[in-house]
Amino acid sequence: MVATTHIIIYSKSYEEHIDHLDKVLEAIENTSLTLSPKKCHLFYGSILLLGHKVSQLGLSTHTEKVKAIMELERPKKLSQLQVLLGMVVYFSAFIPYYASICVPLFQLLRKGHKWKWGVEQEHAFQSAKSALNASPVLGHPMEGFPYRLYTDASDEALGCALQQVQPIKIRDLKGTRTYDRLQKAYDSRSKPPRLVVS
Repeated sequence: MVATTHIIIYSKSYEEHIDHLDKVLEAIENTSLTLSPKKCHLFYGSILLLGHKVSQLGLSTHTEKVKAIMELERPKKLSQLQVLLGMVVYFSAFIPYYASICVPLFQLLRKGHKWKWGVEQEHAFQSAKSALNASPVLGHPMEGFPYRLYTDASDEALGCALQQVQPIKIRDLKGTRTYDRLQKAYDSRSKPPRLVVS
């Protein structure tokens, strides 16, 4: 039996990455592990890992998986709703107010609850998809910057988020919707758009 192992090496700079790579390859050489050169990928700026995209900016959703959710039709029975919620919950960390948004959908899962797709369920369905489509990039933690704990509660849901306010260079956002919005404002000589919704 052959076991497959993934080795991911993260570094903050090219020079640091060379040093890290050298140490990892030396450790592999000193063990009985073997590598398949055609399966080795070096110096990537981002990778897909467990259904998420990991890059220098942080953690974001996998475009193909989000597209699959966007293409799902309105559930017509319990099993279809379970599939939808199973897919959406995987990305719940990227959906602000996820628990509150999805309450009408989760209520349909309750034992003894009669299936009735109404205005509330349709709104929840569309809101979850819309929020997922506009999902943020969750930045990597940075040493030396404080954290904030945000909590919220209602009759229907509880939630909390540990956040860190981080500095970021606009050029590091290239390839994101935020960068496109900033570029459009710059090109039209408009005021910078509001990026944070309070």
